[in-house]
Amino acid sequence: MAKSGMSIARTDFWDETCPKQFNSTTLNYTLFDYSGTNRNLTLFYGCSGEVLSQLPDRWNITKKNFTCEIEDNDNSTAFYVEEALLGLDYLPILESCDINVTLPVSLAALDELLKVDRAGEGVSSGDRLEKALNMGFYVNYGAVRDWCMPLQ
Repeated sequence: MAKSGMSIARTDFWDETCPKQFNSTTLNYTLFDYSGTNRNLTLFYGCSGEVLSQLPDRWNITKKNFTCEIEDNDNSTAFYVEEALLGLDYLPILESCDINVTLPVSLAALDELLKVDRAGEGVSSGDRLEKALNMGFYVNYGAVRDWCMPLQ
């Protein structure tokens, strides 16, 4: 079966790092498959200063945090971490954050996001994250193409 691909982005996170509802990305695998050119970012919301102080320096949280006002929550601190850095050692600490959301991003978006993180350019973390999420992620849709062939 020949596969075709496309880039898609989440509408709830389009130009937005603080949506009204927080849901991780799921795909209908009957229709789509993730491409191998994606990586996951996990966004953590409502994390206390105590949580942030326990995270390793290599995560570079000071360059990856942003503000998100959540209803009925006094803590507006949020940050993102790429999946390669998340480990079992930190899960108990991160569980005290109010919300976490896992979102796929393209490797190109992640590379751009991390390059800017390392360079420390003057753009806010939230704006950089927003741009990366707007770049979307890639999916293959071979099954859809096979269903549509008779219609052509």
